[in-house]
Amino acid sequence: MRLSPRVLVVLRWFSLASALLALPSRSTAAMLADELEELAEKFHFEIVGAEYIEDEAAIATTGSLYNRLNDLLFEYNHIVLRAPNQGVKKIIVLGRKQPAPEMPPDAESTQDTATNTSEIPTQRQGAHHIVTATLVGAGGQQLSQKLMVDTGASFVVLPQSSGPALGFDLFQLPEQQIQTAKGEHAARVGKLQALTLGKETVNDVQVAFIEDGLVGNTALLGMNVLSRFRITLDDEKNVLTLEPPKENEDPAKP
Repeated sequence: MRLSPRVLVVLRWFSLASALLALPSRSTAAMLADELEELAEKFHFEIVGAEYIEDEAAIATTGSLYNRLNDLLFEYNHIVLRAPNQGVKKIIVLGRKQPAPEMPPDAESTQDTATNTSEIPTQRQGAHHIVTATLVGAGGQQLSQKLMVDTGASFVVLPQSSGPALGFDLFQLPEQQIQTAKGEHAARVGKLQALTLGKETVNDVQVAFIEDGLVGNTALLGMNVLSRFRITLDDEKNVLTLEPPKENEDPAKP
């Protein structure tokens, strides 16, 4: 029996639709580590630190490779190293993100309204003072971050793994050498919308992202923030005092 042209068209459309429905729209991996491994095999990149995500279930992702990687590893500190052809060379998973510890009630920042100074409690790491700041990223993303007070650092210095959480594509940022107390390092430099320290907020703060291994456990609060205040560090009370400059006064000068 010969079929009419209209029936043949309907049959061909049905066959094409069935074939499209049969194509997998995303990974069928059950575990996050397997899903990441599938992407690594397809796009030819290396994975370091996969043991941190072995027990996580897979999630649905769409879009470009970079969007999928950011979605898959959103809950983890990670570094994406790009290949020369703008592909991905290596993914380094550093571990699950941890919330910053809450400040105990008796250690909250205070402000002296008479002198307009702010006192921020610090934690000690040897001879160094550590404070907790709130960072506001390029797209309004907020991140609580411990920072070491470092008068030898020219910028606020953060680990590269915190860049995506603050909305930065590090490889779109200019690269330059920045100075820290430990010497000069290559960094990707961007700009935070704001940095809040105690009751003080500084807008448009340049930030330098360097390799996590160079930062260590603590990021740096550099002179591009500290120089906007008269600062006092009390080693006995473990307090950082910030005093905004008086009118026509340069706080960077003694």
